[in-house]
Amino acid sequence: DFEAFLLVLYPEDFEGHDLSYEQWKSVLHLSTRWEFASLRKLAMKSIKPPTPYDQLLLTCAYAVDNWVLPALSALCTRAMPVTLKE
Repeated sequence: DFEAFLLVLYPEDFEGHDLSYEQWKSVLHLSTRWEFASLRKLAMKSIKPPTPYDQLLLTCAYAVDNWVLPALSALCTRAMPVTLKE
């Protein structure tokens, strides 16, 4: 988690951040915990949850309230039915 956080805090390339979903999730986790508002905002803008279910989990874990309705809508309108895990 901390390594991904540092990659964003001290980037080698200021043009952009080429982080994976898991790395952005770590940045979101630590920036929320340590109250780094600007890094949290960047993480929320940059993270691309692979599924609506993952987006909903992030919403609950990190209080990203504006993702609730889009995540629920995507879950309800997708062609694949909701699984037992979801």
